[in-house]
Amino acid sequence: MTRTASLLGVAILMVCVPMAMAGDFHSGATLVCSDCHVMHYSQTHGYNNDGTGIYTPLGSAGPYHYLLRNDINDLCLTCHDGVAWAPDVLGVNTGAHVRQGGALNRPGTGLAATGHTLDATDVAPGSNPAWSNADGLNCTDCHQPHGYNAGGNAWRNLKHDPGNGFPFPGVTVTYATATNVLTEDIYQVAAGPLATHYSYDNVFFNEPDPTKSNYGQFCKGCHTDFHGDKGGAEEGGATGVEWI
Repeated sequence: MTRTASLLGVAILMVCVPMAMAGDFHSGATLVCSDCHVMHYSQTHGYNNDGTGIYTPLGSAGPYHYLLRNDINDLCLTCHDGVAWAPDVLGVNTGAHVRQGGALNRPGTGLAATGHTLDATDVAPGSNPAWSNADGLNCTDCHQPHGYNAGGNAWRNLKHDPGNGFPFPGVTVTYATATNVLTEDIYQVAAGPLATHYSYDNVFFNEPDPTKSNYGQFCKGCHTDFHGDKGGAEEGGATGVEWI
């Protein structure tokens, strides 16, 4: 096979990604390969016929694995930190989207106790056995970037195997839009990426099984001993970071 044919095969593979099944964005028509991947790590122009247009910039240390444009966290934050068209998930919220999940932070920002810390290699509080990401906590530890989730329509593209299947794989947090379905975990009043659709007053938790919560089970994928007393081992110990 020639080099040209090989590159063409890769291009076809990238275009033919299976249609996503979940989430309000990064799915279906909004799952655009070129938002996150680049064929050649040398792009200097947009995708319009005349070379203009907005495109996700390339990181400074590439090429990266999987033809990504940047490291995972830096790539996600290109759109999810301080821009108008997507939820601002890092630090102070500068956007119109109401963040139901709170703020992420990064090492050295002085916000270690206010949310998940991207790039952190610390052991997850309450994990049993101990869980951490040796390469640093990243967005895809919890979210499926391609919108597909085994089991169907997953809320906010949450993975069915948080922490990459350790220690509780197979949990899908399902949701319905427009019309409430009481057998789904969550009811979101409207679909789509608009700011109002992410607002806390448009999201309702059904908890179809009164004896357990799939959302809680998802979190326990990394935080196994989810419940405990303040200062207990489940929350990082007397000298550890407490849950907020």
